[in-house]
Amino acid sequence: MKKTKANHKSPPDKEDLGGFPYIPYNANNTELAKKNRKKSTKAEKIMWNEVLRNRKLDGIKFHRQKPLDEYIADFYSSELMLVIEIDGESHYSTEVKENDKERTLILNSHKN
Repeated sequence: MKKTKANHKSPPDKEDLGGFPYIPYNANNTELAKKNRKKSTKAEKIMWNEVLRNRKLDGIKFHRQKPLDEYIADFYSSELMLVIEIDGESHYSTEVKENDKERTLILNSHKN
């Protein structure tokens, strides 16, 4: 996930849900998300094509490279409020591990 400044705005389909939890969509990251989809890793391509695409996983809809809050999630299901990250060796450093922990805390805070 790439961290950017969030544009916290209720998506049109969530405005009338009165307290229903959701993770805010960040329209500022749409172009970066499109670029990320074009340069997916091999693991991301396998996960998307063989597991998540076209509701293959128990009929659940997933999006890939979804701009959420300050980040771009590799895969996201709004139905489950589930983010799936496919992190490779670039996530082994202490600094990146700390950023990943922060990302998890921020995204989990939207469940309440």
